[in-house]
Amino acid sequence: MQDSGTRTVWTIGEDLTITGNVASKGEIHLDGHVQGDVNCGALVLEENSSVEGNVTADDVVIGGRLIGSVRAFRLMLQSTSHVEGDLIHQSLAMEQGAFFEGKARGSDNPLSANQTTAKKGAK
Repeated sequence: MQDSGTRTVWTIGEDLTITGNVASKGEIHLDGHVQGDVNCGALVLEENSSVEGNVTADDVVIGGRLIGSVRAFRLMLQSTSHVEGDLIHQSLAMEQGAFFEGKARGSDNPLSANQTTAKKGAK
């Protein structure tokens, strides 16, 4: 998705750990660590980064470690990624060597709060 202007880019350095949720309308490049949910326009998790929480963004590129679910229109798991959690996406690409454990499900509107993962035994 294109904004009328240039998207603001934020960088979270490798020596920074954030405990709590992170939100931005811009793009986040994560070299550090987040223990909480991330909601932004685009997210790039670099190779040595980690997120323990859920991610919601238009575009997500994962090269590091993510423990939690992802909701994204476009999602890329790079060869260095380690992902444990469910993926709800419109488009998914996965490089050889990427580690993924969980469920992946395509959706026309993955950012919608109404899109929930089916629970076993639900009526």
